[in-house]
Amino acid sequence: MAVGRADAGSLTAVFRNPVYLLFAALGAAATVFLITGAVKFYAAVPVGVVGLLAIIYRPRLGFYLTLMAIPLEMAGKIGNILPFVNITLAKIFALATLLAWAVHVLARKTKIVWPKEVIILCLYFIAGLISLIDAQELKRGYQELIILASTIIFLFLVCNLIRKREHMTRALALFAVVSLATFAYAVVQRVLPNTEIKERIGWLEDGEAASGLEVSGIESKSIGVVRRATGTTAHSNVLAADTAFLVPILFGFMKLSRNRWMKVVLWTAVGICFAAAMASLSRTGMLTYLLILPMLLATRLLRINMVGILLGFIGFLGSIPFLPDGISRIFNPELYLSKNSVSVSERYKLWDAAIRALADHPFNGMGIGNNRGIFAYYENSWNPGLLTVHNSYLQVGIETGMIGMAAILAFIIFLLYRGQKARRIYARLDDEWGYVMSTSIMISITAFFIMGALAYDFMRIGFKNMWLMIGCLVLLHRLAHQASNSRSANSAQLENTKNI
Repeated sequence: MAVGRADAGSLTAVFRNPVYLLFAALGAAATVFLITGAVKFYAAVPVGVVGLLAIIYRPRLGFYLTLMAIPLEMAGKIGNILPFVNITLAKIFALATLLAWAVHVLARKTKIVWPKEVIILCLYFIAGLISLIDAQELKRGYQELIILASTIIFLFLVCNLIRKREHMTRALALFAVVSLATFAYAVVQRVLPNTEIKERIGWLEDGEAASGLEVSGIESKSIGVVRRATGTTAHSNVLAADTAFLVPILFGFMKLSRNRWMKVVLWTAVGICFAAAMASLSRTGMLTYLLILPMLLATRLLRINMVGILLGFIGFLGSIPFLPDGISRIFNPELYLSKNSVSVSERYKLWDAAIRALADHPFNGMGIGNNRGIFAYYENSWNPGLLTVHNSYLQVGIETGMIGMAAILAFIIFLLYRGQKARRIYARLDDEWGYVMSTSIMISITAFFIMGALAYDFMRIGFKNMWLMIGCLVLLHRLAHQASNSRSANSAQLENTKNI
């Protein structure tokens, strides 16, 4: 499908303003300080000083700091206000930005945007409240509602502070800079001293290491003990999935870039993503890449030729000596079968248990956050801290019943419909930037929702990066309609002029 050249929001224009170069440098510095175990004060001071001024005068710049703190995740953890409800740099920046934005609203310097997607999520929040009527663990339920509320507020902020294509390109570029720094750290984590942590199952307990090189014996009978990099995330699966979800955005930037050196930088960034996924030894990550690759090819964001195949083969051969021990975990097809993998076989048991639990609690579930109620249907003493049944839709169902499941499915269907509609509008308008960015974000989000049925709970586990992309897709739909209406109005005016 032929579309015109991008005329705004290009990646090469993002950092022309030295302010954004400074933000990128501060984000990279904060990443280095936090993940290398240095005193967090040294990272907090330079970021905090600039961030305070930015948040007071321009809430959007404060929000950029929030986005840059998100990839630090567990490394940016400062403390807890409740069990399992922690304080992080991202949350501090987000709260300050929210308050500053509210002041601007009261001063009538900006208007509130109420996306329908946020309203649907509020309905899910109400379903969560209803689910606690007869729940056994009210404390966990309240904690989960706090987490859900923070997610809704974050999406609301994205939709209100990222309003133009230039804003969106800057936000994604700044987010990518820090993300790639953390991915690079995950690659070298294996050779750094004092990074090993014990295997984590379920909820993190007080005093337990938040991130590091996880030594796992879950599949010691098949491939032995493995050392899985987690980077700055809480789990190797999250790290691998995060790298995969960023790749379509990088290819989108590559498609829009006219600068040869920028393309080289972006290809290097893709290489860092894939290397971090290898270091994680995550089958979830590999499946996500296998899901994303055909979509990239089908939309022509990625084109393969003989030169590319040859270079890729040479790169693979050159990387063999550096592949981590246990790499067969993600490249051996037999290890994706339940008979050869404890984690795969336990997933089947959990899904069966979740279906039976949903049948017994069809209306309002067992209560949001009450995932441990699954133990009445699932027997396994090795996982007392069970966090998820590894299927987002079943997880929503057993916790909030059919009411909550209907709300989440409505949210997903509505979001994807509007995203696809935006792509069609941009194609009709010959708007390359809009078409490419909506396509790349749609690929990431589609993979996110599909993998949510196989590997993780996307309503709980740390995927604020994907809620950023969801907010960007909402913006793309709004901008597409504005551009379409503007062109229609101009065409009508031109026709009236001709008639006169």
